[in-house]
Amino acid sequence: MITVIQACKQKDCRYQKDIAGLNHILEVLTPEGSCPSLLRNKAAKMAKGEILLFLDDDSEISQQAVDRYIEVLSNKSVKIAGGPAEIREGSPFKKVLGSFLATGLSCARYRATGKYRNSSEQELILCNLAMRKDYFLSTNGFSEDIYPWEENDFLIKASRNNVKMVYDPLLRTTRGMTTQLSVFLKKIFSYGENRGKFSGLNKLVYIGALIFLPILFMAHYDFIKIVLGSYLFIVFTEGLFSERNAFKAIEKTVYTFLIHVTYSTGLWSGVLKRLLVKKRFRHFLYSRN
Repeated sequence: MITVIQACKQKDCRYQKDIAGLNHILEVLTPEGSCPSLLRNKAAKMAKGEILLFLDDDSEISQQAVDRYIEVLSNKSVKIAGGPAEIREGSPFKKVLGSFLATGLSCARYRATGKYRNSSEQELILCNLAMRKDYFLSTNGFSEDIYPWEENDFLIKASRNNVKMVYDPLLRTTRGMTTQLSVFLKKIFSYGENRGKFSGLNKLVYIGALIFLPILFMAHYDFIKIVLGSYLFIVFTEGLFSERNAFKAIEKTVYTFLIHVTYSTGLWSGVLKRLLVKKRFRHFLYSRN
């Protein structure tokens, strides 16, 4: 049996009735409130199903994907499973989020890539994520102090404990996405900031993201001009091949650049806040001695 948990920011979840009508689903829980982590944790404790499936309040999922979730998690060695949460048409950010040059391995969150495989927090996303209830409850659930990025924190901890998690492109859902650039970039900044605050930058990709911003301030050096020019040329060329349209390629290049600048800025903000908190804590300890 499977329990769908949709954390709702409004009273009527748009797709609740459609999801509840699917076979194999025991129940659909739609807790309402402003703290998604708290809502999901409470709902998980109330769930009757053996499998918890976390979706957004506007997510759509097919019967085939539900059947596949049950099949994947019937293997009890698999504790966590997920797939792409594809963005519905209408958002200008749909294609750039699915671009490897823009989001790296995380592009798998937004479009189906590859085959069934072992995975990590870089590819899995909370709005299309399932796990065995007994495992979830044994972890005390999602951190209620982190939003967004709470699923990354949860999955990083799971990886450290060698918990088996998988990505399957057949576990597909669709969802909405903002069309406002300011809202979109604010979200990107928050993800970067929370990674900087709550996680070690132990992967080359995050070190690269961290130094991206300082590089921009050295653009007056000829070598940096060549590096940035090459970067923009590669991104534009990829956009031209994928879009077959020069205007759309330029648009994709601009969005990619803005994602990288905003994420890098968020990382720096998070790292500095983390260092500042540690400094204050040390000062507090020393002042008591």
